[in-house]
Amino acid sequence: RDKDKIYAVIRAVGTSSDGRSAGIYAPVAAGQTKAIRRAYEYADISPASVEMMEAHGTGTRVGDAVEFEALAGFFKEQGADQGGCALGSVKSMIGHTKAAAGAASLVKTALALYHKAIPPTLKVDEPDPKLGLDQSPFYISTTLRPWFSNRKYPRRAAMSSFGFGGSNYHMVLEEYGAEKSIPAWDSSVEIIAFSGAAKADVVQKLSDFSKNVAGIVSGSGGFSASFGRLAAETRQDFNHGDKHRALVIVDLLKNDVNDVLQSAVNAINGSDHPVFSGENVFYGISDHPEAPVGKTAFIFPGQGSQYAYMARDLAAIFPEAHAVFETANKQFDNFHDTSAKRLSDHVFPAGYSENRKKQAEEDLRSTDIAQPAIGTVSLGMARVLARFGLRADMACGHSFGELTALCLAGWMDEESFLSLAAARGKYMAAAGKEPGAMAAVKEDLARIEALITENNLDLVLANRNSYDQGVLSGREEEIDRALDICKQNKIRATRLPVSAAFHTTLVQDAAKPFRDYLRKKDISATDIPVYSNTTAGAYPKDSGEIKKLLGSQILNPVNFVQEIEQMYADGARIFMEIGPKSVLTGLVKSILKGREFHALSLDASGGRKNALIDLAKTVCFFAAAGHDVKLENWEEPPAQVTREQKMSVPLCGANYRKEKPKTPKKITPALERPAPVLSPEKKVAPPPIRLEQPPVVP
Repeated sequence: RDKDKIYAVIRAVGTSSDGRSAGIYAPVAAGQTKAIRRAYEYADISPASVEMMEAHGTGTRVGDAVEFEALAGFFKEQGADQGGCALGSVKSMIGHTKAAAGAASLVKTALALYHKAIPPTLKVDEPDPKLGLDQSPFYISTTLRPWFSNRKYPRRAAMSSFGFGGSNYHMVLEEYGAEKSIPAWDSSVEIIAFSGAAKADVVQKLSDFSKNVAGIVSGSGGFSASFGRLAAETRQDFNHGDKHRALVIVDLLKNDVNDVLQSAVNAINGSDHPVFSGENVFYGISDHPEAPVGKTAFIFPGQGSQYAYMARDLAAIFPEAHAVFETANKQFDNFHDTSAKRLSDHVFPAGYSENRKKQAEEDLRSTDIAQPAIGTVSLGMARVLARFGLRADMACGHSFGELTALCLAGWMDEESFLSLAAARGKYMAAAGKEPGAMAAVKEDLARIEALITENNLDLVLANRNSYDQGVLSGREEEIDRALDICKQNKIRATRLPVSAAFHTTLVQDAAKPFRDYLRKKDISATDIPVYSNTTAGAYPKDSGEIKKLLGSQILNPVNFVQEIEQMYADGARIFMEIGPKSVLTGLVKSILKGREFHALSLDASGGRKNALIDLAKTVCFFAAAGHDVKLENWEEPPAQVTREQKMSVPLCGANYRKEKPKTPKKITPALERPAPVLSPEKKVAPPPIRLEQPPVVP
């Protein structure tokens, strides 16, 4: 009512005291359990509905064991599912904080509910095996994970704070709004942007900025509200219409700001290329003879590009990507048992360990999971790019990715696309009366076709990926025979981890039900052309012809080479891969080798780096190339304060104080000393030496 910003709702607080115990610091499980039980009685909810537990977490063997005993015992008693609740403690990040420990836990828990993300607990590689964690209702959250809606109840979290003398508190919280409303920016990655009529103008602005920020940040990890405001001002002043444009990415977790800015000046001074892309620096010049002119093509990957935790950071940060997963979960449920995992659970498995990761990778190889997962990730990424005004002039996809391209181009709505992705995956997983297989062959396409003919192989060249790479598809025994032939001829060939012989008649059992389901959906052309794997040309405009071509795409080979050639002939000069990994980017570079074009990927690091870095590079590239990018949507500038803080205290989880140098003693000249008062009865010692300032004791 009062328009306050509400982060979470406190449902209840349970309290208790241990009373007389073994010692003033000794925890008591029975006393903690009493506080926990009271909290859920007051809240009138089941602890089984709690998906995140912020533990007191002293980090001591005794304290953690007692707390875990109290939590696990009560949650098991109340029927909580095994491994259903993330367990962690903010103390792993910022230290104990003494009397503020409970307040710090409350801040973390409220922000987790508000941003719909479960934060990690650091420094936990292997929990104490004596706790029996794997048989409990909990798992250790060791990596950031987006938090998606439960099918039964709103997001709920709880926290404990156990204090001096056995005072126990347990708080139950619930989300206030079900939807993720704003990005969860953390100020770790900044974009600095400058533009002008000449290179000298850009360099001068960059040098002036460097002088302004000198002293505000120093070295790695230097966060400052003033720096954030200065960076935001450069983005607001940037004009994509200026002839010269330079953008610099600063990773404040890893980069020395001053070093990055100096490197940017050096790079720009040393470059005359129309678009220069470095590790942190992007520079573009308009009206240059070699300046990139032409259209932008968005390209989407198909099955085989998936991996566990793909697009994790983007789904945790941006509401657009998060919302796509929420819709995908609902559509996935329509084709699967709702008592099983959600689609998001397969992509972002709870609890990180090598065994869990291997299991997740295995799950994602299943066609019925892989295809809707890739489609959801790709569309979520495209929605994030749209936040910055980046849109396609044309689109295409490789195999399954063609469906994503049609949605991105507006030929179908999001709900229809995600339901078709789930249907396609399920039908293809169940298709085929006999098992099929596929193998990638690194060889000239003409030579691959010759091998098929010369050896009478009952196989199809299903994917023409580049001029020197193709994929064979057919029955398992024929694929095995082809692999032996390639080995004899010293041709590199690899069997692919797929469940069927895609793009052959062996999956015709999937084509009919998919076509039937496709007829129920509304599909209509827009002014953004989408190119077909089958024909290598643009899709027809007639709705019936669109469905006919798309419905048979499963059975027909993918002619990706001619598709990219046709898009290039139609004016595409920037090929932007949107989806997990960067396989298609490499194929485009191979197909168009020697010609003027740009190929880049939004997931260039394949999840190995902070996704904000990959996103920043994409945004900066398009801005440097002269596109009208909405740079103002990158990170909200910090609020203006009336005065700059005089001191910054880093929270590093340890009581560390840097040793200060001793101040040398300063002796006052004798003339300035007060004259001693002498008494005939006794001698008076000389007066003490007066110091200008007290000595600093380290």
